Amino acid sequence: MTVTDVIAWLAFGAAALSALYARWAVQAANRANRLSVQTERVEIYRTLLDFGRHFHGLFAHPVEGDLDLFKRKVVVLAELYFPPAIYEALDTFHKDCWNSWYSIAELEFQNDDARRGELMQMKQGFKRLHERMGPIADMMKSELKVHDV
Repeated sequence: MTVTDVIAWLAFGAAALSALYARWAVQAANRANRLSVQTERVEIYRTLLDFGRHFHGLFAHPVEGDLDLFKRKVVVLAELYFPPAIYEALDTFHKDCWNSWYSIAELEFQNDDARRGELMQMKQGFKRLHERMGPIADMMKSELKVHDV
């Protein structure tokens, strides 16, 4: 074996090690990307669960700012980070919450004692929207499970 053969074998070994290192680096970068997306997804999920506090208590319901925040921090971002089925479910849920809230706010603004029963029924209807949050949260949770990170 000549000196040129040894140099060729050393160059081949260095190239093989470089290829392995590049493969490991790509895998690590992909894992890091999945984790960064996961962080955003977890934050969206937490915000959805925080929104659920508006459904607890007899007189609890969100104000306009809460609904706007839900739209900005959950619905809009879900379009980027979750599958279309989850986004569409969240968007429909938000629209239904908005419509229910608007009806409640309109009746509260009128402050008509004769319509108190109707107002209480609307608030109970709003609270029933909470039942729809569970399946949406479950869909999101299934997307949050990390299998290969």
